[in-house]
Amino acid sequence: MQKDKQMMRGICIVVAAGILLMPQSTFSIQHSEQPMQYAQQKEEVKDLGQYYPSDWAVEEIEKAIGYDLVNLQLLSYLQQPITREEFSVLAVNLYRVMSERREIEIHEEPFVDTDIQAILEAYKLGIVRGKAPGKFFPNDFLTREEAGVMFLRILQIAKQGLDTSASYAAKFGDHQHISSWAKEAAYYLYEEEIFQGIGNGLFNPQGNLTKEQAIVLVKRMYQQFSLEYQEKIRQLKIILDQQMGKHYQFGAAGPNTFDCSGLVHYVYGKLGFAMPRVAAAQTSVGRYIPKSELQYGDLVFFARDGQNIHHVGIYVGSGYFVHAPQTGDVVRPTTLESGYYYRTYKTARRLID
Repeated sequence: MQKDKQMMRGICIVVAAGILLMPQSTFSIQHSEQPMQYAQQKEEVKDLGQYYPSDWAVEEIEKAIGYDLVNLQLLSYLQQPITREEFSVLAVNLYRVMSERREIEIHEEPFVDTDIQAILEAYKLGIVRGKAPGKFFPNDFLTREEAGVMFLRILQIAKQGLDTSASYAAKFGDHQHISSWAKEAAYYLYEEEIFQGIGNGLFNPQGNLTKEQAIVLVKRMYQQFSLEYQEKIRQLKIILDQQMGKHYQFGAAGPNTFDCSGLVHYVYGKLGFAMPRVAAAQTSVGRYIPKSELQYGDLVFFARDGQNIHHVGIYVGSGYFVHAPQTGDVVRPTTLESGYYYRTYKTARRLID
């Protein structure tokens, strides 16, 4: 039923029919040809029954494809665990896009169990390593903590000079099960709101990462550290900081006083977004985001009766959002983690994507 529903929605993007005839380990990275491949094969693959991402992943995977981060071969059977070979393909794609480098020279073949180009490139860059002397084990599944370490290496290589140190203040409930060599990566990516665990405060370090999870994480990393995304967030922070302490006034939309939706309308208007004026209508912009995946700049909405939106604010990280609360108050941050706004939280939307 779920598959039929998704096919009827016409989810596009996907796996070429010819891939079924290709050897398992034939990954190529051809960025310039990829958009043409998707356009030509889009109709053919609807009937193959291989592209069924979970509902939560659909839009983010499509974004990843739009950013040229994903190869066609990775889009089949997305809910299966990702192999070390498949992750190497993703890792090299991400490195190339983030660093704007296309050529990676290979001077050695260090493994006796694989000669796949993407693995050799990822090894050359220092992103991946073998699991035993001379062996890579390309078909082994990747654990979540292994993926975290590889993600961190990509950042350190592509963004040299980036401070990737992390505090362990916001400890995962299964902190003691995260290997010592993986803790820095797990907590840095957590603090950057990229790799946020599996819910209930758990990281599940030994759990396998699925293909769709890996693709979504690669997309988040690209966004978080791409210049365009960073610039939008930088502008938002400046504009939002300028509004702090301004008084609430019902019906006001700036520049000196605001009500809740007036603040959102004003701030995002400054960023070039065409925004509806009232909070309920503002739930129509952007795309839905689960509370567990909130990032800086997401709009958060509240409904005191559990149904009808009556309030809106802008998420600013670490469980806080900025809003114009009520008469007699000023624009300020408030926690989402407890109290009235924890109880009345309804939904969230993302505009900066």
